Amino acid sequence: MPKLRLFLLAALSCWVAICFVQCSARKPQDDFKATIDAYKKADNPAAKIRLWRDFLKRNPANIYTVFGVDYATQNYFLEQQKDPDGAVKFALEYLGNLKEEKLKRRADSTLILLYGKAGNKDLETYTTTPLLLVAVALLAGWLPARRATTHDVIAALRHQ
Repeated sequence: MPKLRLFLLAALSCWVAICFVQCSARKPQDDFKATIDAYKKADNPAAKIRLWRDFLKRNPANIYTVFGVDYATQNYFLEQQKDPDGAVKFALEYLGNLKEEKLKRRADSTLILLYGKAGNKDLETYTTTPLLLVAVALLAGWLPARRATTHDVIAALRHQ
């Protein structure tokens, strides 16, 4: 029963924080700061990403859109969820529709950083590929050397 109360209290606090951020009409920079504060206070991962999605709906195409995606991808997807592929999908969803050239350049640099972190989790591929290449190289050197040791070098030189 205490766990249920705690869960309900956490859900209520997240709902109040979301309503507070959504209902107030404010400047984008104030909205950005309020969303960060609400993000830090929220415990539920679904509520955290919902905060950023709501922020990005309210601020579809300004510099705070890029800042919001930056913050959400770095703090939520990469640090907490350890999901760089999810971060790339999230960033592409919100940064793909920017029209202003300055915002596009900033968004591109964010995406480049995310692409560098995405897809680098296949440890088996990165260990077995070099080992396989080393094995093939050793075999390619060992077979001709083994065959060469079976022939008499002096006899081969006499025939020339």
